[in-house]
Amino acid sequence: MTILITYLSVTYPQSVLYLYGDFNQLDLTNFLTDTGLCQIDTGPTRGRHALDRFITNSLWIQNQISVAKSCLNTDHYALLVNCTARPTFNHNTRRVVTSPDIRKHNLDTLAQSVHFQDWSHITTATDVDTAYSLFIQQLSFLVQTNVPFRRITVAHTHRHTLHLL
Repeated sequence: MTILITYLSVTYPQSVLYLYGDFNQLDLTNFLTDTGLCQIDTGPTRGRHALDRFITNSLWIQNQISVAKSCLNTDHYALLVNCTARPTFNHNTRRVVTSPDIRKHNLDTLAQSVHFQDWSHITTATDVDTAYSLFIQQLSFLVQTNVPFRRITVAHTHRHTLHLL
């Protein structure tokens, strides 16, 4: 199911995904981590237990879910979801996005710095964790000193994917 969720998320990135049902025997921790989905707390759906789960890629839907007695002959309550609701944003709210300027001349400068960097303190490290930490630290420093970053203010009405070239 993880492959299917990933396919749907990549193919239809603006879509809202809903999964719901009696998942009480399944450990969903890895599934939620791998897919980026989240489980909405619906409250008890059978007696005092939350056996029926509602999983989605959109947290804003959490206020659109309620639990009610089912009209079917079952000991589970029904999950009622308002699927026609849309997220509301305060259009005056803005967010600041910081992005590296990845134009060719900046990447060329970074590549030159990486090429001429003395990596001996990393290659002589005896512990792989230490070597990795030193590498990330040095590479981060090279990026920060050779690639300019731009701060852009965008409204929440913009798409979540920005192409900053």
